[in-house]
Amino acid sequence: MPADEKSLILCNLAMRSRIFDKREVSFSEKMACNEENLLLQQLRLLGYKMLYSPSLVVYHDRRKNITGFARQVFKYGRGRAQQTLCLPRSLLPPTLLPSLFLIYLVTLIFFHNKIFLLPAALYLFLDILFSIQIFSKGKGVALLPLSLIMFPVVHISYGMGFFYGLVMKDSW
Repeated sequence: MPADEKSLILCNLAMRSRIFDKREVSFSEKMACNEENLLLQQLRLLGYKMLYSPSLVVYHDRRKNITGFARQVFKYGRGRAQQTLCLPRSLLPPTLLPSLFLIYLVTLIFFHNKIFLLPAALYLFLDILFSIQIFSKGKGVALLPLSLIMFPVVHISYGMGFFYGLVMKDSW
């Protein structure tokens, strides 16, 4: 079925080698990650078609603890920022939400009125709602408290990584 860079990841990505011979496209070795996303965006802009096959499956190890997971998501945010700096047209507006959320959390230190707390209350409500949804699918009792923690870890780590990638652009 037709796909784009949001549907494809490097661990199960196949390309014809002639793509690299014909065009001046390559994987950027300087990026923290997202190098395949940048390449796929460049190929899309050159008119290449991408296909996704749900029958192809790749298994890989997951992070063993929250710290490792947070580092992984931080790296994804950093890579997305690097990709955006390399190819601004590749920016996907939803990828900015974790960074905006992080700015909001920092501003909570300075603003304490009740109206300004409404987005935090909405986020907490949604965190609980989606955690209960995961729990209700019979995935195990331990996933309820873990999900309550993991959603904020993902959003905060990604937002921090995105900012780091923008600010530390000279480090790559």
